Amino acid sequence: MAPAGLDGLLPSLQDLGNIIGYTNLRAEEPIRQFEPIDPHPTAAQTQSTNLQSAWRRCDGSPVNATYADIGREVLFSMGLPADAGGGVVTLEVVSLPVHFVRAIAAKTNVFVEVRASSVATDHARQVALDVVSYVLYKIRG
Repeated sequence: MAPAGLDGLLPSLQDLGNIIGYTNLRAEEPIRQFEPIDPHPTAAQTQSTNLQSAWRRCDGSPVNATYADIGREVLFSMGLPADAGGGVVTLEVVSLPVHFVRAIAAKTNVFVEVRASSVATDHARQVALDVVSYVLYKIRG
């Protein structure tokens, strides 16, 4: 995908509300959209493979993250990457009162990563999958 084709690839907050069926949304962190750093499809797949490898190394181990903006430390553990079908891989973060799910996929030369959170486990997972699917659908190839 050419960099010019990336404009509008991510859903707006209103689109996201329509995708998940909930319109009272707020964005706590910015929705980011990046241009590809490499025009070759293998670059996106390599990014996906490398991230999954890093996730596997963390399986079950405690991870301590510090939020730079507020200085708060959070301890959590991560599960193993799981194949969600359609080329999408998910990772669930456990040991938190709020459930986090990350979903990744690579299509052509675009790497997609979405993080969703909810107090309901199934809801966070479904939102992450729905947003990744939305983006993948918009990519030709």
